[in-house]
Amino acid sequence: MRNQRRLIPSTSALTAFEAVARSGSFTLAAQELSLTQSAVSRQVRVLEEQLDCALFKRSSRKVELTEAGQLYAVEVQQALQIVRDATLNVVSKGQDQVLNIAILPTFGTRWLMPRISGFVAQYPDITLNFTTRIGKFDFLADGLDIAIYHGVPDWPDVECTLLLNETVVPAVSPEFRKENRVAAPIDLLRLPRLSMHSRPTAWSNWFQAQGIMLDDKSGMSFEHFSTLSQACIAGVGVALMPEFLIEPELARNDLVQIGPSVVNDSAYYVARPVKLPENKAARLFEQWLMTEAARP
Repeated sequence: MRNQRRLIPSTSALTAFEAVARSGSFTLAAQELSLTQSAVSRQVRVLEEQLDCALFKRSSRKVELTEAGQLYAVEVQQALQIVRDATLNVVSKGQDQVLNIAILPTFGTRWLMPRISGFVAQYPDITLNFTTRIGKFDFLADGLDIAIYHGVPDWPDVECTLLLNETVVPAVSPEFRKENRVAAPIDLLRLPRLSMHSRPTAWSNWFQAQGIMLDDKSGMSFEHFSTLSQACIAGVGVALMPEFLIEPELARNDLVQIGPSVVNDSAYYVARPVKLPENKAARLFEQWLMTEAARP
């Protein structure tokens, strides 16, 4: 019995050893584990005594693993990860999971909601809570786990995975087209242009793709896509809008395309904070989103 107990060290000792082995420092390991340096050193010493084997070469300048310590560190790291995964699985299955999601208003209405029943059917134990966010925010302060974000992947401490590229098209109402002759992209320079706050360079990029330099950046700007599309339908001007978001309007002939489509410099991303603990529900939701985005 005593030999068996010797072969099963405490998780506290193993965790302390793994942290020191990974960081190469008792001080850094202590900071990571929220312990004192002496407490971490004591845990490692107890482990070495239990194993009757030196795991570290100690000097005044640095801490190095012995050959036995190197081999043991690899196995302990794998064992601790197995325990973490097993614990996560038990916790996940033992209670309903709640996933707090930030979505873009129009993207959520036009793209996500028509598909969300598929996720609910596949994962009935995950409760979804949706909130609207435009732009970047603090995941921790807002209590959010995952987001669908539009922009470029330059969000500090947030992992952004490309979900969908955005193809934009210039569109107008049928009446506006009748009243304003457009024979070539350059003709759009003389028309009133509508844009969104979140896409300040969209028109410049579109004209550049046509080989035209745009110096005049004047025109109406809108915060919400719904307001922009209604202004366009009312004949206020020509709007540069994501093609997949105005498919219903194009199909009903409420809007008509009057120029080439261009892939925008911004896109839709699945955004997850890197400093929060791993969230199994968020990972499943991201995988489902990527599968949906890949469908023809």
